[in-house]
Amino acid sequence: MKWNKTHLLLTIFLPIQMLLMKLVAKNPSFIEHYYSNGIYPIISSFFRILFGWIPFSIGDLLLAFGLFIFIRFLFRLIKTRFKNFIPKIIHFIAVFSVIYFCFYLFWGLNYYQRTTS
Repeated sequence: MKWNKTHLLLTIFLPIQMLLMKLVAKNPSFIEHYYSNGIYPIISSFFRILFGWIPFSIGDLLLAFGLFIFIRFLFRLIKTRFKNFIPKIIHFIAVFSVIYFCFYLFWGLNYYQRTTS
């Protein structure tokens, strides 16, 4: 398997994303103002228009598909007896980095908004 510069960049970007999420989580007013009341309503309405007519959760389908891909990845890794292990792991982490970014951009930042009790 060839080394892919994009995969390396995305792999390096994952810990940076995680660090940024730790920093953002400490500032719920920022999340509330700019995300929850700013761009999230736009994202939410876009996905409602796109997927609102479907009578089941697209997120659950994506989760099931991701689980299938992960199991397939592990099966293939064992089947090939861990040949090209490092490039495959880098590719896997790069894909996970994109998924992590999309999750927090499209929905996950709402976990860090201010709660009113």
